[in-house]
Amino acid sequence: MRSWKNDKKDTFITNIDKDKLDIILNKLNVMQNTNDINNTIINIIVNEIGTLFQNSAQASFSAKQVHAYSKPVSNKNKHFQ
Repeated sequence: MRSWKNDKKDTFITNIDKDKLDIILNKLNVMQNTNDINNTIINIIVNEIGTLFQNSAQASFSAKQVHAYSKPVSNKNKHFQ
């Protein structure tokens, strides 16, 4: 896992989808004003926050894609002339 890069902080904040953030905040406000709170609702909101941050991080830090690694072929069994 990579560590946080302070020089990218402003970019990360800028890349947060404000419309999705507003939707999450509205859900939290509704949840705060009701007695009908359960684990499912909380888990949905937490997942939405995580996705929001992941999308912003991906746009901000240009995460490299991980490629499958193939083991190099050994030369020890080859005969050289």
